[in-house]
Amino acid sequence: MPYALISPQEKSHDGQRIAQLAGQPFEVAEPLFWKECSVDLYYGVWFYDPQTDQFVNVSQVVEPSGSEPNVIG
Repeated sequence: MPYALISPQEKSHDGQRIAQLAGQPFEVAEPLFWKECSVDLYYGVWFYDPQTDQFVNVSQVVEPSGSEPNVIG
């Protein structure tokens, strides 16, 4: 089972950034920590939600209604 290295100080969408994926956890400095994850998890496409203790796919995040994208130019 693979593991995701979570960086709680780095925000990603509504949760915390996945810094790395590995087949086996190894020693890391706090506040980084490992969570067991599924094999279909890809960092950059998923984030960790500490409130639900779940990994969330970015494509499942619903933008609040009425929000418009920022356009520069």
